[in-house]
Amino acid sequence: MWIFFSILAALCWAIVNIVDKYILTKWVRNPLIPVIILGIIGLIASIIVYFIYGFSYLSYFNIFLAFIAGIFYLLMSIFYFKAVKIEEISRVSPLFYLSPLFILFFAAIFLGEVFTPLKYLGIFLLVFGAILISSRNLSKISLGRAFW
Repeated sequence: MWIFFSILAALCWAIVNIVDKYILTKWVRNPLIPVIILGIIGLIASIIVYFIYGFSYLSYFNIFLAFIAGIFYLLMSIFYFKAVKIEEISRVSPLFYLSPLFILFFAAIFLGEVFTPLKYLGIFLLVFGAILISSRNLSKISLGRAFW
């Protein structure tokens, strides 16, 4: 069943990418507008969830971590929409597969995790594949403007 949900999630992600690119090229000039709209929708959704289910008690540290995660999500969204505005979506979306590289470093530093050699190989293949897909010319690997 997990394979079905993984494929369904990838399908939804592809649809979201196409819609994002369409909105940013046809309707919206400033990439911050979708971030603001998504923030408002998220705030409304969280208020609805609060009134239906309530929230359990969170320590100040957990609230701080949630706040930091929200800031990083906001930054990620801004960078993503700016990249989508500049470059083709088929070159931007594969670069999300660079995230395992960052997870590798942060998991080692903050969580003390050490992966197996097979997982390191998998991370390398994901990163290499993302760079290849985003490259304009296979004989000379060069990344587009949105990467930088």
